[in-house]
Amino acid sequence: MEKVFDSYYGKILLFGEYSVIIGSRALTIPFTHFRGSLGFMHDGNYTDLDFARRSNRSLGEFAAYLEKQSSSGQLNTGFHIPRLQADIKNGLFFESTIPQGYGVGSSGALVAAIYEAYAKNPLPPEGNMPELKQLLSVMEGHFHGTSSGLDPLIAYLKHPLMTEGKNEVKMVSLKGPGEKHRMTIFLIDTGMPGKTGPLVDGFLNKYRETDFRERVDAELIPLNNQCIKHFLYEEYEELWELLAELSLFQMKHFQPMIPAHFMQYWQLGLDTGLFTLKLLGSGGGGFILGFTRDYERTALSLHENGLRFIPVERSKK
Repeated sequence: MEKVFDSYYGKILLFGEYSVIIGSRALTIPFTHFRGSLGFMHDGNYTDLDFARRSNRSLGEFAAYLEKQSSSGQLNTGFHIPRLQADIKNGLFFESTIPQGYGVGSSGALVAAIYEAYAKNPLPPEGNMPELKQLLSVMEGHFHGTSSGLDPLIAYLKHPLMTEGKNEVKMVSLKGPGEKHRMTIFLIDTGMPGKTGPLVDGFLNKYRETDFRERVDAELIPLNNQCIKHFLYEEYEELWELLAELSLFQMKHFQPMIPAHFMQYWQLGLDTGLFTLKLLGSGGGGFILGFTRDYERTALSLHENGLRFIPVERSKK
């Protein structure tokens, strides 16, 4: 009997985009709206045969990458490469509803699925989080070049995570905004995928410039870390004030990451105070992350502007 593969969810990086690369805190939650799982084409479990074939070819390239990284000692665990290659030849693919290039963890879910199914000795999370995150970052490097490892880690663990610095990772419990605070988190579809690699490289190159580095270190990182603190401690009034500052900072200093046609909506949120927008992941397209304390008015405004949006977490009246 063939193995029944588990499902892996997308993710939402609430806070920490870009700054996490240089050691700030980051807060990530699973997003069950999107998911993916391994399967075999001959089982007829695909929804799009062309997609399944492309996925199968992509897995072949990924298997070759894992074999190379394992041989060079870059991965501190072994993989059942011959079994993976045999399964790929037998029609293995990753059936997924997670849109690619949208900042919701499509490659992270795939990496988590391959790790759990084909690693020889998977590391238990307890006491091994930094090592596990580093291993998964090397794996995801095939898709992005530079990876924090956070996306595949949260897909693998299926639990909210906070990172601090490059090595400290811990699971956190989140209640989310309750009735009193009426805050809704949502995604807006920009209608175009983003490309993580070039944007991350561009950020790292710009970070070498003194003025930009000082702004990031003195303004962005403290602002990001305070937002996480307020979210964790359910201090939503304080969080709401800082969100506008974070949004303004990104509009001023991360313009290459914000699609040009979305700048008007970014500014609209800041001008009206109805909602606040920020980057989700690397940006450049995909989804934009939003926060509002008036879901009904925001939904109407977004609809009037022809924007497609998805609630992530909505407080109930």
